[in-house]
Amino acid sequence: MFLLQYTGSQCLFCVIWKYRYFRLYDYRTIIKFKDGVCSLADDNKCSVYRVRPIQCKAWPFWTENLDEWVWHEEVASICPGINRGRLYSKAEVEKIADEVNDVLEAEMEEA
Repeated sequence: MFLLQYTGSQCLFCVIWKYRYFRLYDYRTIIKFKDGVCSLADDNKCSVYRVRPIQCKAWPFWTENLDEWVWHEEVASICPGINRGRLYSKAEVEKIADEVNDVLEAEMEEA
C-alpha cells in the first residue's frame, strides 16, 4: 500500500497537508486518488517528486506486486517504467519491498 513516514510530533501544516492528500486505510496511510489521478500530481507529473513518500519511491516493488502473475498482468499494464531503465536484481527488489514493509509495521504500531 501507499505509505507516508512521519513522527508523532507534527506541525499544523503537516497535519493539514496529510489530511488533504492522504487517508488511513487498514491502519496504513495511503495517498488519495481522484478519478485515477494521484492527489499529489500536477499536470500529470509528481508535484513532490524530490520529497515523495516511500511508497512512491518503492513503486512498483511492493511485496504484493512481486507475484509473477500480478507483476505481468496487473502492474505492467499500469506502470510505464517496466522494462525501461535500470534492471534491478531480485535481491534489490526484495530489499526495497522489505523497507516498505518495515514502514508499514511502524505505522501499525503507532496506530
